[in-house]
Order: sequence, then structure tokens, then C-alpha cells
Amino acid sequence: MTTRPLEQRQTVYRAIQHADYEALAALHGRLSETSLYWRYLRHTAPSRDELVAMCAVGSRGMAVMSGQQMVGFGYYVPQNTKAEMALLIEDNYQRQGLGSRLFQEIANHARWEGITTFEAIASADNRGLVSLLRRSGLEYRSEFAYGFREITINLGQ
Repeated sequence: MTTRPLEQRQTVYRAIQHADYEALAALHGRLSETSLYWRYLRHTAPSRDELVAMCAVGSRGMAVMSGQQMVGFGYYVPQNTKAEMALLIEDNYQRQGLGSRLFQEIANHARWEGITTFEAIASADNRGLVSLLRRSGLEYRSEFAYGFREITINLGQ
């Protein structure tokens, strides 16, 4: 696996669109089984219907683009003032700050929409997500249940 330094490429964060299905499918095709598991708690990519639904979240979803290639994706699904959130960064682009920026972008949009809390379920060994949350400076709680982390993040104001 080759990791290119972040400063050698331009990344753009923008709202996900219906037309992003092919780019989102290609992103999932480049992911390792570990990344798939950390995101979906299974070693297989989402179905076509699941990917189409992800592209339909509109402004609640954000694509991370490097040129014409999608290298990350994040979204949240609101329920009153809480929302389930999810992040995904391509393996070659991990640990370079893209996930942290993506998290901040969707958190800012969620706050604007009146969301005060993000919730997530993650693999117990997903230390990258916990590290991202620590660096965010936000208050969060992580509890273990049945081999998974149940995470609650206070978005503050």
C-alpha cells in the first residue's frame, strides 16, 4: 500500500449527489476488508441499493474528492436532535487528516440543522475513530457491548 503525502494532492469536500453512485461504488471496491469491517461491521461492501440510498442523503452526506476520484464519504441520519453518523476514508488516504476534516464538516452541518448528539456503533478495535474523537475536542462516551463500541458524541453549540 502506497500512501501519498496529503500536500501532493487537492481534496474537495462537497455534498453527496445522486450522480455519485459510480464513484461511491468504486471507493468501496478499493477498500480493504478491515476498512469495510470497521465501517459496516462486516467484510463485504454494501449492496447496490444501499449505495444508491447513501447517495440520496443529500446535504447530510459529504464526499471527499481527490480529482475525479471519491476517497472518502461521511453522513448522518437524524432522529429529532440526535443522529447516527458514519465516516469512511479510503485506506491509502487514512491517517492524513481527511477523516478529521470530514467529521468536522458533517458535525458543523448537523449543528446547523439542530442536531446536538451523534451516535455511532463501531468495532471494538477501531482505534482510528476513537483517536479522531479525542483530537476533535468534543465530549464523547464510548461503551463496550457485545464486542462493539457504542459511541455518543456531544456536538455542543
